[in-house]
Amino acid sequence: MLPINWLPVTSCAQFYTFIEARELVVCYVTAPWCFRCKQVAEKIASFPADWPDISFLAIDLEECEQLGELLGIATLPTFALFAHGVEAARLEGVPQQRPARAVAQAIRQHLLGCSASSGGRGGGGGGGPSSEGMQQPDLPRAQLE
Repeated sequence: MLPINWLPVTSCAQFYTFIEARELVVCYVTAPWCFRCKQVAEKIASFPADWPDISFLAIDLEECEQLGELLGIATLPTFALFAHGVEAARLEGVPQQRPARAVAQAIRQHLLGCSASSGGRGGGGGGGPSSEGMQQPDLPRAQLE
């Protein structure tokens, strides 16, 4: 189940377009058979409204299996946070208690500190790292064409 208000990603090309075009992106990787994913989806549905300066993408592994392989997804749900086209953080699985809080904390820590204009919950800043010096994920574009 994909959370409402999150943009569904249906192809690797669409994923790369968003990652390259948007300053801050949160990707939620899920599958229809993942019970825990369904529980989490309900808790995070409001995130796009809470943080309008961040793009929120939902990736269904059943539809984008190749993208899951390229991203190295081994656990569901997984949240991959991107700042300026670079993966800034990853949460694999979420706590049973208050899963949305763990995701929100990662967003504040790893993304809001990377943007000069951060809106939404938590304000701007938070001491998160900048994107300088971060490694670009090894996502070979040539395999997609």
